[in-house]
Amino acid sequence: MASSRKRESSTSSAPPPEPVKEEGEVVQAVVVPARVFFSEHLSSVLNALTTVGSSKLIDFTIECLRRNGVENILVYCSSEDKQLISYLRKTNSNAAKNVEILTMQDGFSLGDALRDLHTREKICSKNFLLLPSNLIMTIDVSDCFTKHQQRSAMDKNSVMTMVFRDCPPVANDNRRSCVVFDPTNYRIRHFQRLRLDCDLQIDLERLTNKSLDAIVIRTDFIDPELCVCSSHVLDLFTDNFDYQTRDHLAKGLLENEDIMGYTFYAHLVHDGFVDAVNTVNDVHRVNMAVLKRMAYPLVPDLFQNEESFTHGRHNVYVSRGARLARGAILGKNTLVRQSSDISEGCRLEQTVIGRGCIVGQFSDLRDCVVGDSCAIGTNCRLAKCVLTDEVRVGDGVHLTRCVLTAGVVLEAGAQRTDVFLWMDAAAGLSELELRSLLDEDDESGENAVGDDYSERACLNDCIETLQRVTNGEDEAVSVILLELNGLKNTYQMSIHQVNRLLARAVVAIAERAWSRQGSLFAALKQTVDPLVPILARYFNPRQGGREFQLDCLRALAALAADDEPLRKALAKLLHLLYESDVLEEDAILEWSKSRDADFVGAGEVDHHHKVQLVRQDIAPFVQWLVEADEDEDDD
Repeated sequence: MASSRKRESSTSSAPPPEPVKEEGEVVQAVVVPARVFFSEHLSSVLNALTTVGSSKLIDFTIECLRRNGVENILVYCSSEDKQLISYLRKTNSNAAKNVEILTMQDGFSLGDALRDLHTREKICSKNFLLLPSNLIMTIDVSDCFTKHQQRSAMDKNSVMTMVFRDCPPVANDNRRSCVVFDPTNYRIRHFQRLRLDCDLQIDLERLTNKSLDAIVIRTDFIDPELCVCSSHVLDLFTDNFDYQTRDHLAKGLLENEDIMGYTFYAHLVHDGFVDAVNTVNDVHRVNMAVLKRMAYPLVPDLFQNEESFTHGRHNVYVSRGARLARGAILGKNTLVRQSSDISEGCRLEQTVIGRGCIVGQFSDLRDCVVGDSCAIGTNCRLAKCVLTDEVRVGDGVHLTRCVLTAGVVLEAGAQRTDVFLWMDAAAGLSELELRSLLDEDDESGENAVGDDYSERACLNDCIETLQRVTNGEDEAVSVILLELNGLKNTYQMSIHQVNRLLARAVVAIAERAWSRQGSLFAALKQTVDPLVPILARYFNPRQGGREFQLDCLRALAALAADDEPLRKALAKLLHLLYESDVLEEDAILEWSKSRDADFVGAGEVDHHHKVQLVRQDIAPFVQWLVEADEDEDDD
């Protein structure tokens, strides 16, 4: 053990060299909210204050920048996120730390932040670092910064250098990217974020027309969304209001390179650690990486100055202010923070316990992340759970793969599996099936660069627009239709994509209401009834032909294939839409006879048996339509 620590201190403890800068230039970094467009529920778990080891996620981001010699750190926050603003002011009160907090209205994107940055004239250097707030890394950013400056000196049109890390064999598919670049200068010629079950979309004809001697195609890169930008990037975002993400910028540069002439490059990092918290599953995985010292020197016994930890065998970290009863067992990769009380007979393994927590006698926690000020009763069994701050769990509670948000109180003896629990101001303790949120959180969807953001943003806009009607607001149908039709141009999406998102929005509104009702179909009917005038006109075959109705049916089938409660209610929902003249018989029958890819939309569902289950559940309704049609013919 001593030899491994000696190796750590000899190889990694010294900070990396500072970036080369021109005289009078200040090295600046802009930290923006993560690219992931979190849902309303997940945003309470996945944010800059997510617990990672002995610190918060934002602490790792800021510390890494300081270690790389960044002198001015601009952190963008939502003006509604009072907790994060207060935390940043408290932890960065020393003026020498050079952290400046910039606020914008809730729901802003990276593009909005950079346009605001341009207006405020906060960037005083030729180049700056741009990165998300969910990043943990120990890579040498200064080398990337220097390489970008050298390229800019040779190529005046160079506006950005993207940093990529070799992908470890265990990396999830949704963390990888496909990068096509010129091996002589690393200029990027194609960039695509890889997702599960997606196809590569490389335009080889366009590349061959560039008269390149050779190209390199790599699909084993992790994209931490860290890049060095020239000040021209602010101008590009200001001139193109449809740019919302860095991926939108990359796509625009590639599509218009012959007209605009701007270029961007790749910088490959082979050493160091880099990872991000994008999903609920990432919370535990990244915590374990930190406890296993993969992010050295950003480890609990060295990184957190205000709290002293002992580091024992098998990566067990205990704060000197924690209380461990005799007989408490701490297994491998476990951390207990100060003022926490671990009672007799408890067993913790691969678990993080926050400050001021109480774990009752003979409780067993495995693969869990517990926030601050939580209380867990006696004889509890928790496995693969995430608890945010101030959660109360009664005696004898059994939880498996659950997420509990702030303020949740579970009574004694409760048992839950695969659920997301939160406290609703009106309804009290509420829950959703965790899988539906994880599916929403996964980076799936269309293969075009940046479409994951656009789809999420468009879906949220659809939900907000329709909710004005379901909430009883007096809105003219023509006004709602105009807003929905405008989404196509706003997010540069096809009308068929918007059609599918509209159907998904209806289900999303109903499922939110369902958490307070016993029947999913009752919630669906309550949602659909006030929306019938809008849906009937929007999916009117005279407006878009039968394809509009087929888009709606495919979207519902794709959702139902991965959501058993919705699958059970789908036949009733289709009957309701049919009786309400939203869907026509011919469209339903054509859809029911189509092959699997056309039944759910190509690439939407990866298992044939899921589609067959949907077909079986709607079969009685389809048969009823066929028989009714035959009866009419006989008459």
